[in-house]
Amino acid sequence: MPDSDNRRKHATERRTAVADEAMTIRHNLGRQDITVTVWAEDDGQPFRSTVWAEDDNTVTVTFKGRPGRNCRVEVSDPDTRPPAALPGGRV
Repeated sequence: MPDSDNRRKHATERRTAVADEAMTIRHNLGRQDITVTVWAEDDGQPFRSTVWAEDDNTVTVTFKGRPGRNCRVEVSDPDTRPPAALPGGRV
């Protein structure tokens, strides 16, 4: 059985967070049932929850930067979506 966390992953993007700076990442997904999660690379824990794709099939993730953090953004299968995610909004 395939690992659901790696199934149909569309993109991975790396950014470095800067203190007190909001970061926005946009992906053109081509479909609306994909989620995006921002992770802190050094400890593997999310510090910004998942958001849903918007009507134009792009996702915007905005989060508060942490000094010196390297961040990994994953666009992944909807099966990995946490139940708290709300359509069209941020959690």
